[in-house]
Amino acid sequence: MIKRNIALFSLVMMFLQAAELFGYPNGITGRTLKTSKNGCGGCHGSSATSGVLVTLTGPDTVVLNQSTTFILTISGGPALGSGCDIAAKYGSLSQISSSLKISGGELTQVANTAMSGGSVTFEFSYVYSGVQAIDSLYATGLSTNSNGGSSGDNWNWATNKRIVIVTQNPPPATPVLLTPANQTNDQPVSLQLMWHSVPSAATYHVQLATDSLFTAIVINDSALVDTLKLASSLLNNTPYYWHVRAKNTGGTSAWSGTWKFTTITTMPDPVILIQPANGTQFNVDTVIFSWNRTNPNVLKYWFEIASDSVFAASQIDSNLTDTVITVRNLTQQPYWWRVRAYNNAGWGTYSEIRHFTISSTGVGDEGILTYNIKLNQNYPNPFNPNTAIRFEISKTSFVALKVYDVLGQEIATLVDENRVAGQYQVDFDGSKLPSGVYFYRLQVVVSSSTSEKIFAETKKLLLMK
Repeated sequence: MIKRNIALFSLVMMFLQAAELFGYPNGITGRTLKTSKNGCGGCHGSSATSGVLVTLTGPDTVVLNQSTTFILTISGGPALGSGCDIAAKYGSLSQISSSLKISGGELTQVANTAMSGGSVTFEFSYVYSGVQAIDSLYATGLSTNSNGGSSGDNWNWATNKRIVIVTQNPPPATPVLLTPANQTNDQPVSLQLMWHSVPSAATYHVQLATDSLFTAIVINDSALVDTLKLASSLLNNTPYYWHVRAKNTGGTSAWSGTWKFTTITTMPDPVILIQPANGTQFNVDTVIFSWNRTNPNVLKYWFEIASDSVFAASQIDSNLTDTVITVRNLTQQPYWWRVRAYNNAGWGTYSEIRHFTISSTGVGDEGILTYNIKLNQNYPNPFNPNTAIRFEISKTSFVALKVYDVLGQEIATLVDENRVAGQYQVDFDGSKLPSGVYFYRLQVVVSSSTSEKIFAETKKLLLMK
């Protein structure tokens, strides 16, 4: 009997030594400040280490009988593996992360859990169904070196998480407006009203009016789930006032502060052309174009030149901030040109259309003068969301095929490289674009030993979703 007891004692001591050497890789509970002052001491160092940061995050207020998600984050220390113990004073816990398990009403790791980038997170849910008004969450976090032993591991306590228990959701906080900024002028007649998100909000209520008392309502939308609202077809030169409030099952917040903005006075006036005069003939391949500045508050100009009077095949520069542009490498043929202006209200109407003729350029390179390009209409057109664009070039040259929106902004480059003579087809995908009118422009640069010329053609395509 004595020998048997000695053998049993030896087995127990071996187990305790192994536990002290290797800790509890499959988790252990009862190590938080709820029930312990030792934490992970004894297995992984005798005292907490400030180099290990253990944080409990989640709402400060939870609703009675409603499951709420919290996260435990561990970082610092050896930062290769990790373990944890999570406890609640009154409420019930359950694992969300598969790396957690429930043991004795507390949560601990299933196994030594690897850290990524020096940290690890454990997600879990909390619910309370009692009569207490205040509860607390406790946690202890372990950072290991994953060497199979406990030497060199570090641990620390988390700051206890205080939770207020309420019988229903509290009303959301008051939203904070974002854009358009308060007291701004020259705003476009179509714009987005935007505000900051409120974490507990389910829906938002936005109002836009032409008076600060909101008696002349323009927009009154109380079912928004996003934090923006499109305001379109606004009047020019008009002050507008707007505010937002948030709502959830607990109630409705107060209205935000009221912000004011004023729309642009009007769309730009038509542009008055200066030079070249209508009907001018040139014996050079370079022409300077100019026009008068127009109002109000013009931001840029759209210059368009074409080899036909209906501008079916045209070159467009829609980002000019000056009122002068020089066009080079024009060929012997008639041309038509026009200009329009842009401000925050949109594009104004076109100027008059003028024409001129290049009768001689002095360029003797017949190879360039006889160069031809052909840009076909895309098919299908209208399209959704894909269409094919075909073009043909008669000589090896540098080819650029690009797509623009109606504002002249480049939205896609389909070709931008040297191509040999031949016929080509390029597919265009408009799945990420809104419905509307777009333009595609083929520009070909042809070089010879003595000169270089640019040939271009533009066509319209229609995306309908």
